[in-house]
This record gives sequence, structure tokens and C-alpha cells, in this order.
Amino acid sequence: MTDIERNREVLQHWYNNMWGKTDFDLIPSIAAAKYLRHDITGANNLMPSESYRDMLKPVLGHLEVEAFTYYLVCEGDYVGALGRYLLPGDKQWDWVQLFRVQDQRLVETWLAGMGGTDPMGYPHPRNLWTGTEIPTADISDSPNKQLVRAWLNCLAGQESAIAADFLAPQLRAHDLFGADQLVTPQEYFSKLRALMNDQNASDLQCFLIEESSVQENNVHANTVVFATCSWKLGEPGENARQWDWVQAFEISDGKIARTWLPVIGGNDESIQVGPETRWAEDALPEDSTVLEITCPHVN
Repeated sequence: MTDIERNREVLQHWYNNMWGKTDFDLIPSIAAAKYLRHDITGANNLMPSESYRDMLKPVLGHLEVEAFTYYLVCEGDYVGALGRYLLPGDKQWDWVQLFRVQDQRLVETWLAGMGGTDPMGYPHPRNLWTGTEIPTADISDSPNKQLVRAWLNCLAGQESAIAADFLAPQLRAHDLFGADQLVTPQEYFSKLRALMNDQNASDLQCFLIEESSVQENNVHANTVVFATCSWKLGEPGENARQWDWVQAFEISDGKIARTWLPVIGGNDESIQVGPETRWAEDALPEDSTVLEITCPHVN
């Protein structure tokens, strides 16, 4: 078994058994003794795995999961995850997240916040990334990573290029503008630039992973690239708006054909998250894992 296969198994165990069955007592056996979290618990929160268990168990440990679909991408010690999670009371979580695995334990994670209907998962001001916690270099380079990085530089205003150079003629977007949109490159570019108040971004820090799958006859299937990013908008200083996010991009025929971005974290109060962005059943890739919920939760 390869390291990537082992890392995939760690996340499958995390999702299938701990989250899928809300068996939070499993957390100390899956996460490292100290679990570094960049999420709504804090920007650089090195917390004991027992503390994470004790935080979740009283709030969610009694609930039955109604539906759970997830998709994983593994490269090196990192695993990217797309997820759609439904709990009773119309609570839905949609997320794009990055994990780092070491010695078959989860040691670090990046999750700016979650979309869906549950405000508990929305970005929090205490989760303001310093940028220094984002890995400084990709594990490897590839044309797909170069495409995503070039698109982000274009959006940031750092390249004199047009959106159609990077985006498919019809981009399918699952993001904070809506649950499932078909937009042209210029429409998507214009929406994001408007959200940026048409300000250029600086201090872009971005870490990318991808995992190419090979179909029959050695033909590569569509590839999903995960990007963990942070940048600042406007003039440098205390009043600069900061965006922190984890986003997934599906590449097809050399263009970005699909993207998932449920939330943007940071300190930009103009960015809102709401239930109109909740993902439908078919929002995740077709080869995602759909967890079969067969047993009621046992306290």
C-alpha cells in the first residue's frame, strides 16, 4: 500500500465512522495528540485531540446523519476534501477542506468556514490566517496547477489576461453566489471583481494539490485541483481586507470547467454566507463517496 493510499484510508475512516456515525470518541485514535486547526476554532489552534472530541460530542454526538457525500484528492502528505453533510433540523454543511496527514494521523487542517444552512459553520473573525501557516511550495508542478495559479493571478489583477484564457465557455460554479450556476468566463470574473470592489490583491499565498486519475486507454479523467489561499485587498495596513479560503477546481480540456467555493474567511465583513448557496445532491463529482446511512445512532 502506498502512502497516498494510507492517507486516503485515514480520511475515509474519519468520514465514514467518526463523522458518518457521529462517533466522536474515535477522534483521538485518528487525529494526532496535538491537532493544528486553522478554522472556526482559531487561526492557529494547536488543540489536543481529546479537546476536539469534547467540543463536538455534546453538541453533535446525539444526532443522526441524514445524508453524507464526500470526495477526496490526495497528493503527498495532503488530502483535499469536498463534503456535503445533512443533519436533522434542516442543518446542512458544505465545505472544501485541506488536511495534512503524518504517520497515519491527522496533524493539520485548513477550513475557512462552511456553507449550507447552519450558522455554526460560518467563518468567524478569530479565524484570520497569518499566511505563514500556508505551505510555501507545492509538492509538484503540473499544467493544471499552473492554470489555477495563473487564473488566481489574473483575478488578483497581477496579469494582463482575460478570463476566457483560463475558464471554460460555460463554467459550473458552486460558490457563495449560488448553489449551482452556469456562467460565462466574463460573468464569473466580473462577479468576483465586484466582490473585491475592483481592488487588486496583494500578498497572494497559495498551496495546490492534485491527483490525476487514469481511465481506460491511458486517458486522463477530469482532474480536481485544491487551492488553499490567502490574500489582501486594497492598500496595505490595518484596514486591508483579507480573504482566506480553500477552493476546488475541476479541469477539463485545459480549462477550469467547475469550481467549489462555499465560503471565504478572513476579515471582510461584506462577504455573506446564506442558505441559498446550499449544494444539491449532484453538486459533488460523480465518483464521490455517498455514505449509506443504515444504522440509527446509539448513545
